[in-house]
Amino acid sequence: MRIRTFLQNPTSSRIAPSGVVLSWLAPLRIVVLLFSLILLTSGVVQADEWIGDASEAKSKQDYSQMIELKGWLGRKAPIELEETPTIKEVSTTEQVIMTIEIATPRWFTGATQITPFEIPNVISMQRSQFATNMTERHDGVTWSKQRWEITFYPLVSGRVVIPSTPVEVQFSAATNQNIVATLHTPPLSFNALLPDGKLAQDEKWLASSELNISQEWAVIAQEQSGRDEANNDGMLTVGDAIVRRVNISANNTLSILIPDVLTDQSTAHYESYLTPSQLSDSQTRGRYVSTRAEEQTLILQTGGEVTLPSYTLRWWNTEKQQLETEVIEGKTVIVSHTFASFLAAYGQTILLGLIVTLALIIVLWWAVRRYRTHPLPADLELVKMGLMGNDTQARRLVYKKLRVATGWPTLMNGSPKGHDQTKPSMVQANEARSSGSESGLDIPPENFAEYRFQTQHLTKRLLFLVWRRLRTRLSGESMDSTKNTDKFKIPKALDLD
Repeated sequence: MRIRTFLQNPTSSRIAPSGVVLSWLAPLRIVVLLFSLILLTSGVVQADEWIGDASEAKSKQDYSQMIELKGWLGRKAPIELEETPTIKEVSTTEQVIMTIEIATPRWFTGATQITPFEIPNVISMQRSQFATNMTERHDGVTWSKQRWEITFYPLVSGRVVIPSTPVEVQFSAATNQNIVATLHTPPLSFNALLPDGKLAQDEKWLASSELNISQEWAVIAQEQSGRDEANNDGMLTVGDAIVRRVNISANNTLSILIPDVLTDQSTAHYESYLTPSQLSDSQTRGRYVSTRAEEQTLILQTGGEVTLPSYTLRWWNTEKQQLETEVIEGKTVIVSHTFASFLAAYGQTILLGLIVTLALIIVLWWAVRRYRTHPLPADLELVKMGLMGNDTQARRLVYKKLRVATGWPTLMNGSPKGHDQTKPSMVQANEARSSGSESGLDIPPENFAEYRFQTQHLTKRLLFLVWRRLRTRLSGESMDSTKNTDKFKIPKALDLD
């Protein structure tokens, strides 16, 4: 009865404790529900992560069937790629191309990343930022391929080893998932050496498959004021500048490997200045072209003929496998002086000439004044008589010098055989000549000139010969008639007879 009464009378005082229990159970149930939801959510994420790990593990196992990488030296793929490629010999600074081929039966979904190569004494670079795409069918399956090129330029002789390098590839899996895989290139090697014994390691030269050189000339004239019409017609003048531009274009090399040919070496004829070279590298349809443009400014310093130098460039032709030499021709220009440059160039010579001329004028003036009141020197007097053709005065001058110096009456030493001591030699000579024969006189060879001087017509040649012989005899030197005749020859222009 009490129980039933309790149930039937909910408003009784016993209801209060059960109401309190209901008030704290409801929040507890909410907390338990929230905690369960949190655990369930965490369990779902872990499940997703586990599923993703399993998928990635499965994709890694299938890499060999879904992606492959090959690498070789050169652009053309060998028929069969060996695990250890053969060593290739190339010239130093010659371009060596490493081809990396990536293939997949699916398709590529992202950019391929190739880790840069770092090799001592070798310039390595990826000159093209784009791959060559192609497709091939194998066993009825179409494969997508990418070919990348890495260029190497060995700077010194020796063995070059290209290490294995990571390549990151993105491609699509069979489940259309994007897979990022890291592959490695095979290690390769080659030998670099000097191609010709005529080349030195430190010499400036170039290795290329094709070389083209051109040059241009331009003139920058100074201010036109003060120039005459001839200069305005194209004649160069001191102070003008000649600009020389040389363009060098080479295939399959780098612009930084093209040696400079122009120099800033100045001469007395011009001052030379160089501007920074312009370098460029480009690629067109698989053809690598590098250019180097140099500019030289020559400021003319002197007039006359000015020769601008030629330059040479030696290069190794990788196509013909031979050493060739290119000549960059110079030129010769005619430069006219300005007044200032003429004085600067010839001022000292002009001053020296003026001094010498003034000295000669003074000496000549002094000689004229002196010899107006004084006799001429014997030598000058003899020349004067000889040129005037005065034989009598010339003979008198010779005999006078002979008597004053020695007291001898005749030029001949002793008397010839058949000579009459009682008669003068001139009389005997005249008698012999009048009789039509001189056979009675035996004249020694050393006295023949003197005999002719005393007996025959006096020529300028004979006069000067006897005068020299007389001076030599008076100086005490031995005299050989034949040698002195050869030694002291009178020019034919003076022998008017």
